[in-house]
Amino acid sequence: MSFRRPLTRQMVPMIALTLAWLALGPRTAWADPEVASVAAADAPTPTALPVTATPAQPVEAEEPATIRAVVLGRTTTGQVGSFPIEAAGTPSANGLSVETRLRFRIEAATPQGEWKALSRLTADVVDGVVWGPGTPWGDRMPGDRVQGPTLQESWVGLEHGKAFGARAGAMTSHWGLGLVANDGGADLEAGRQEWFALQRSGDRVMRAAVYGVPFVGQDNPLRGLHLSAAVDRVLEDDSADLRESQQATQGVLAARLFFGEKRWVGVYGVYRDQLHDDGKQLQVTVLDVACDFDERAKDGAGIRIQGEFAAIQGSTTLSPTPEFPQHDVAQFAALVRGTWADALPGLTAQLDAGFFSGDENLDDGKLTAFRADRNLRQGFLLFEQVLATQTGRARRNASDPELVGYPAEDMDRLASDGAVFDAVTVFPKVGYKPLSWLEIYAGALAAWAPSRLVDPYLTRTQGGGYPRNFLGAKADGNLLGVELDLGVRATWAMPGMTDQVVQLALEAGHLQPGDALRGSDDQPDTVQAARLTLGLLTR
Repeated sequence: MSFRRPLTRQMVPMIALTLAWLALGPRTAWADPEVASVAAADAPTPTALPVTATPAQPVEAEEPATIRAVVLGRTTTGQVGSFPIEAAGTPSANGLSVETRLRFRIEAATPQGEWKALSRLTADVVDGVVWGPGTPWGDRMPGDRVQGPTLQESWVGLEHGKAFGARAGAMTSHWGLGLVANDGGADLEAGRQEWFALQRSGDRVMRAAVYGVPFVGQDNPLRGLHLSAAVDRVLEDDSADLRESQQATQGVLAARLFFGEKRWVGVYGVYRDQLHDDGKQLQVTVLDVACDFDERAKDGAGIRIQGEFAAIQGSTTLSPTPEFPQHDVAQFAALVRGTWADALPGLTAQLDAGFFSGDENLDDGKLTAFRADRNLRQGFLLFEQVLATQTGRARRNASDPELVGYPAEDMDRLASDGAVFDAVTVFPKVGYKPLSWLEIYAGALAAWAPSRLVDPYLTRTQGGGYPRNFLGAKADGNLLGVELDLGVRATWAMPGMTDQVVQLALEAGHLQPGDALRGSDDQPDTVQAARLTLGLLTR
């Protein structure tokens, strides 16, 4: 769940000051060892636990102590066309909105030697919609979110070469493609940036972690094995928010086996115990297998295959019913991404294929709908806008005393918050760079619901048990929709700086809703959107 509050007057001077700093640009920052191509797909993502980046390498030559700082940010101005959000035909908000994300980061490290101390401090000054037309009543509606100053990272660590390390403090969490754990930072890093994917504050935890490479430097088939273990107190993610009296603790184990610097297979396991202030509880085990085989050359040309499969098992007393005060949880999802850079000169092709389990019956004591992390993006209209708004509105009907005698509990959890859920997705994309600083890209997202997409309360009250969708129509079809996206972006290096770029991007989308989202008038409405983004990113 995300934390939302109005932009207060006290925050305005801070935002003005930081925007001025963003415009002027800082003069110190850290640089990655290699500069990734902005046109290429996202660079290898960090694990959910801190592990060293390359396998079986000797300790580097001694380096001086460093203290480096960077400021990152983006401002997006855009508009989404109006569309119906409930059976009564109520339209969504329609008007220009401005979304801003501004981040500071400071990193320090002692000289490289047998032991090395390091630390990082990262904070988001503001993240969300700072100006817009307002939204209809609902839970976690797309245009109704602004987050004030938020600590993202504040940790200290100690490393012994490549063999062992430990860290403690506030951290972000990420694993694989980001199905379950996603740090939400890819849109601020040019090397990890994805087409049509603007993100938000990601998963944050208070963590104590140890990690190491037990066979480093040995002539052993397992010399590329990286192991990690951690204990977390969740600060905020898709399921819990400490500021809303939702306490979640978890134990984490992760292992990655490297076959080369950019080729690995890994397993990520989590046991989570979450307790809410009303006594409800969630206890689940997550098993997540991921891989990344990056065969691209130093110039970026070549093929890269990424994949992730996640399964969640357990039980919960959230959203109880008289028949089932406790539900079994059994959910799974898979996502595969293939990238072919320089398939033709200047041309990059990419294909995403995903499966996210669904659940069309919430009265059988089983919760089987997998909801991906909200920062895993597939297009920017279907899931991020239309389904986020329709599911966010669902509690209004379920709480209407004319429809139900007593509203069910935890109805706010119906809101998808922009996440991909209950879907089979195919998302081919292609990008072309006519110039080194200019890129044109396009994508076509098609999505189907493996289980019929139903509003459980309209189904009970208006459908007589026959499935109804969020617009009150019969949920007969499985096609969620087809979304066509087009974008162009220009990227320039910052004068006097080698590790930051300025980027200007214009993106537009057109959505043709499918039968699963058809309204009661049997005429699906098309939805269009456009947005302009100015960003200051790290390479």
